[in-house]
Amino acid sequence: MEAVLLDRRLVERIRSFSGETVEAKIIYLARETIAAKLKECNERISDYEFRYGRSFKDFDAAWDRDGIPDKHSYQVESDFIEWEALEMEKQCWLSRIRELWLG
Repeated sequence: MEAVLLDRRLVERIRSFSGETVEAKIIYLARETIAAKLKECNERISDYEFRYGRSFKDFDAAWDRDGIPDKHSYQVESDFIEWEALEMEKQCWLSRIRELWLG
């Protein structure tokens, strides 16, 4: 475990958050932040799933077999790149949240 020196003003500001100790309060804030980021990813991913009528996994498979109309248009390629990045970001946030909850 790493010790961190916190400014007294910061400690006073986080007193109202859940947790018995300052460490517990910081973990709570980290979990809440990660949960918010995960929610944002899921909302943006849902937009793409609605737009294309499928999950990214299915979209990616259709992409590989040339089953996406206009797949080389700027819009579709941009959507693919952003959607893929969101899926990767989601996995990153899920990994971080598992670390906080499990260990």
